[in-house]
Amino acid sequence: PKGNTQKGVNEDVLRLLSDNVDLSAPKMILDIPCGPGDLARFLQINFPRLKIIGVDVVEPDGIDFEFHKMSAHSYLKSVRPESLDVITCVSGVMCFDFNSDLFSYFHSALRPDGFL
Repeated sequence: PKGNTQKGVNEDVLRLLSDNVDLSAPKMILDIPCGPGDLARFLQINFPRLKIIGVDVVEPDGIDFEFHKMSAHSYLKSVRPESLDVITCVSGVMCFDFNSDLFSYFHSALRPDGFL
């Protein structure tokens, strides 16, 4: 997957996920912001047991995963505690206007053995 990230970043994320998460088992993965959806789409196609959720303020073309068109802040406030196995936040963290709260939202949303 390529996306709007710096060259090689999505490949590094995939390597980190593969090294730390059993992607063959059912998991709930949040990609926030998902941008054009390249990483989310790649995960959905190659690991069909994963439940992929993408969130962004712009809806990507050709969505084949669960998508919510909304701000990260609004979505994260609505997430049930300890409901996600993995959160990816590849190339957008610098655009959020609530960085001081971001990681506490992530921590709350992740299961105890979750991966960020």
